[in-house]
Amino acid sequence: MKNPMTFALAEASRATAWTLLGLSLTAASEAAEPTPAREVITPTDAAAAQALNLSAQRGSLRFLGLDLFPRFGSSVRYDNNILIAPANGLGDVIWSLSPALAVTAGDLGLYLPASASLSQLRAMLAYGLIDDENQPQRFIGVEYQPDFNLYTEHSEFNYVNQTALFSAGYRLSRLSLALDQDYRHATTKSTSAGSLSTTDDFETRLHGRYQLTDKTFFEANGRYENLSYTEANLSGYQEVRGEGWFNRLVTANLTLGAGGVLGYLTPQRYLAQPYEQLLLRGTFRASEKLAAQASTGLEWRQFEGNQPNALNPVFSVSGIYRPTFNTVFTLEVHRRELPSPTSAQNYTQAGVNAGLRQMLFNRLAVGVSGGFDNLAYHAGTTARGPQRNDNLISAGLDISREFHRRWTASLFYTYTKDDSNVPTSDYGNSIVGLRIEWRY
Repeated sequence: MKNPMTFALAEASRATAWTLLGLSLTAASEAAEPTPAREVITPTDAAAAQALNLSAQRGSLRFLGLDLFPRFGSSVRYDNNILIAPANGLGDVIWSLSPALAVTAGDLGLYLPASASLSQLRAMLAYGLIDDENQPQRFIGVEYQPDFNLYTEHSEFNYVNQTALFSAGYRLSRLSLALDQDYRHATTKSTSAGSLSTTDDFETRLHGRYQLTDKTFFEANGRYENLSYTEANLSGYQEVRGEGWFNRLVTANLTLGAGGVLGYLTPQRYLAQPYEQLLLRGTFRASEKLAAQASTGLEWRQFEGNQPNALNPVFSVSGIYRPTFNTVFTLEVHRRELPSPTSAQNYTQAGVNAGLRQMLFNRLAVGVSGGFDNLAYHAGTTARGPQRNDNLISAGLDISREFHRRWTASLFYTYTKDDSNVPTSDYGNSIVGLRIEWRY
């Protein structure tokens, strides 16, 4: 007989699955995006999330006490502007092959009703509908995924992306510790660069939590990131960030917290930027239907050299609403400061993303998504000149069908439009395609 707690956790995982589906729609293709922001939870593999709606009673592949989650994806898509040019865009048909394997140990098997990526697992634990008390006590996981992309007519643009992930966590009676280590080699469209660009991104994240009383807990997080570009004309950066929080459970569903951040950003080709943030945040969970979290505050950023210091608001809001088992709404709002890869500038990214995922006829799912971002560039040094301002609009449609328990097929369409005050940065981009995925 199935253990009641295990069954409840599996059901919570299934609920979270629809959350991940909604959040991941905009990543269904290689539509151009600004520099990725790690604070936004958007699982990179939309098709992989499909499998999380499978039966909670299905077990993983076991070997020597490990849970193995193999999967394989293949897609074909037509991209009408592969270089996101402002005019006379170059189109092509692109073929992709994406084998992957995630290996976990510990008690994660209770939480995964079917094969899942490590990124989805992280999102489930951090932003899902599973409450803190029912999350895993100990786990360790690794994942590797190459992504082969072949152009039909323009083979000079062929590329192979690679992703290697590591996660580990351990919970004692009062203390919880976790570590994430990521490496990503990726060729993507960069709105800031205005074309395809290739990055190597190393990121380390540390998480710590100490339960002081039944209603109060401390939290400390650290992050180090080193991002570099293969293209000689683009500039990467290094960033070190530490944050501390004091949190209190106000009601059974509401947790409020106050905290601060110390950070140091070192762009490759211009002056360093130490910064501090004072923040307030709240997390709200109401049974299995509604979850939301928000943080807001002020950032004080200093620029080495003669550039004036800046005091700006920062905020992030994300929410999940699941009125029925088959329907999920998601909403995410943000404002943050990022370094530009093309010049001695930062840009402020402020925007909103929303999604709706609806299950139809048991195995057919339809999702729509949309987003808007304003990218306001401003000098990070004493350099002066016209300041670029972009309005980035995106929309997506995804129709998915599960076949024979382990196979999923998806039709998808995405549209991206950049309206910039710099004419050479304007572009429009449409992508339509078919994706097929198998998973154990």
